[in-house]
Amino acid sequence: MQPIDSTNKVIRRHFIRRAWHLLKPYFTSEERWSALLLLVATLLMNAAVVGVQVYLTNWNGRFYNALQQYNISAFPRLVITFFIGLAFFIALVMLGYYFQSLLQLRWRRWLTYAFSSKWINHSRYYQLELNSQYSDNPDQRITEDIDNLTNLSLSLFIGLFGSVITLVSYLIMLWHISGSLDFTLFGHHFSIPHYMIVVAFIYSMLANWLAHLVGRKLISINYYKEKVEANLRFGLIRLRENGRAIAQMDGGEVEKAQIADRFKDIWYATRALITYTKRLTGYSTGVLNLGNVFPLFAAAPQYFTKQITLGTLMQTSSAFTNVQSSLSWFVNSYQDLTSWRAVIERLDNFNLALDELPEPMHRPGQSYESSENTRPELNDLELALPQGTSMLSVDELILNKGEHTLIEAPSGSGKSLLFGVMAGNWPFWKGRVRMPTSTFFVPQTPYLPIGTLSEVLAYPGETKAYQREQLEDVLRSVGLPHLVNELDERAHWERRLSPGEKQRISFARVLLKKPQWLFMDEATAALDLSAEQSLYQLLIERLPNTTIISIAHKNTLAHFHPRTVTLVGHRQAANAK
Repeated sequence: MQPIDSTNKVIRRHFIRRAWHLLKPYFTSEERWSALLLLVATLLMNAAVVGVQVYLTNWNGRFYNALQQYNISAFPRLVITFFIGLAFFIALVMLGYYFQSLLQLRWRRWLTYAFSSKWINHSRYYQLELNSQYSDNPDQRITEDIDNLTNLSLSLFIGLFGSVITLVSYLIMLWHISGSLDFTLFGHHFSIPHYMIVVAFIYSMLANWLAHLVGRKLISINYYKEKVEANLRFGLIRLRENGRAIAQMDGGEVEKAQIADRFKDIWYATRALITYTKRLTGYSTGVLNLGNVFPLFAAAPQYFTKQITLGTLMQTSSAFTNVQSSLSWFVNSYQDLTSWRAVIERLDNFNLALDELPEPMHRPGQSYESSENTRPELNDLELALPQGTSMLSVDELILNKGEHTLIEAPSGSGKSLLFGVMAGNWPFWKGRVRMPTSTFFVPQTPYLPIGTLSEVLAYPGETKAYQREQLEDVLRSVGLPHLVNELDERAHWERRLSPGEKQRISFARVLLKKPQWLFMDEATAALDLSAEQSLYQLLIERLPNTTIISIAHKNTLAHFHPRTVTLVGHRQAANAK
């Protein structure tokens, strides 16, 4: 459990400032007026609920007085007024829930879009994966943590507001109905005016302090448990997405061992959570049940000396309970507060990770320019891995329009990273890069989103940009005529199509995009020689204004590329043949 203890040191720093940094933006955004209106409406409903509760407490006193006095004539009126108050109470609770839930939903929508946009912009999602020191499990941050943040923040704030209103209302009531406690001790006479208020404050402060001592470990335990739960979930997602490869390699036993190993962390975190929650639950249950009868014990001396009536005793008990409950908001909300604090820390760490990522293509030593009327030019380029290991170096490489070029280099030397730099998404490099704007990069393993086949073909564009006849034509042209009738079918095409069919989809996309510059990274590695030859010939015939730059290990593509560039080892120039 050492990770929990070390995490606790991190999450104590500047918590209020970090929480405000996350909570403020929505209420100062373009939706601020609707957000503030819903918040005010929710608070008004809660204040009105407290008002009705005060009314029912007063009714409680009148009712028990009527019972004590056998006043049967007052009974019907009291029953009618009770049901009227109850009807108002139910209506106000329903409206308060509606306004609060609507505000929480709108706030979650806004935060989800804000965080996901920040994560996706400038390919930060890719950069975070390249450097694991920044943040883990962004999917959980954007889904579960944002939902918990908005839900817990509103619940706690509105609960605190309601507690303050309740405290003020019932303190006024308790002040008026609570008499003084007179007693003699060691021959001296003492009198404590409004002593029930004093008792309520002492009881609540002691209860809050003890609750903090019992449950303070829950903050760091919740933080750690959410992290290890997300790690297990991520591993299961990876198993599902790579099921075919794992099954072919018979890797089931290894995967089971990894799942069991990840669950060990969950086991220890959950055991710790159970232990401390058990203590806090037992303590809270004891405080709650004692609080129901303690005011009766405290007010009993006045009742037995006939200073107050039965109705006043019950009214005092109710007022005391509400005062004590308001002052014990910290105790009653402790578990939610620990969860809320852990959520704040996780989201703020994720937000800081995004902020700390340098702007892509703007790191020290990088010069990246993109314009419409230019050609790809690389000068004094040095590529590296995230750990800092130097890879491929290029003194100078200039690609000419209309001159199809094949790039060769030893396997593992960094050819794909070179395309990553040119595309603007590989951040670890130094040098000078100039690129045209009309480019299209085709990776060896294409990405196929879940959706209709039409959406897959149009990606990353929109289906409405193409006529159906165009989509049907490119499918037939790349050798996928059997998919023509499935353009409107929604499926997980990543799993459904074979590696070769996926690469044919890439060629279909190229025919639709018609870029001026096309960069192919071993885009035919899963195809046989005949398919490779026919697809490259198709590109040259159908896209005469497109310049093709290819990376390939096979020399079978040489006759489609008049120029071959061989990159030889580290710190070597690009030599044209």
